[in-house]
Amino acid sequence: GILEFSTFVIGTVHWFNITSQARAGDEKLAFTIFPAILMIITIAVTISSTFEAVALLHGGFETVHEFRSQSDVHRMQLLVESTGWGIHAVIVAICGKMVYERISSLPTFSQVRSQAKRNIITKMIIPMIFCSLCYLLRAGWMAADFVSRIIYPETTFES
Repeated sequence: GILEFSTFVIGTVHWFNITSQARAGDEKLAFTIFPAILMIITIAVTISSTFEAVALLHGGFETVHEFRSQSDVHRMQLLVESTGWGIHAVIVAICGKMVYERISSLPTFSQVRSQAKRNIITKMIIPMIFCSLCYLLRAGWMAADFVSRIIYPETTFES
């Protein structure tokens, strides 16, 4: 989870850098705060994943399934990573909104034909929307897995 989460965070920070260079939106504070939040979340996911790996190696569980169903460390990892993906989804959606506002506020944008507008918006905004929705879906599945571990410890979404 660490490498995957970190890779997507780097992509989001790259979007923020591109957006800030285009002066998209007037939220100058957002260009500092959101990457910092993503960095803190990445550190939290890394730390919790490390604790989970150590607990798996030295926790006295005979199988991975037993670890997933009984380990409090695994439950905490699910909660931390679910929260991280959810916050990441919100930040990507905000970045997409800022890009959309910047594009639509360009003085010459109103003179562009509707088909060209649609192409511009599709190429710029749709990837951000899909990424945000995928991150949100990932957060939802991990949250559902976390809740199922509490209600039905033997049931797992991961197997």
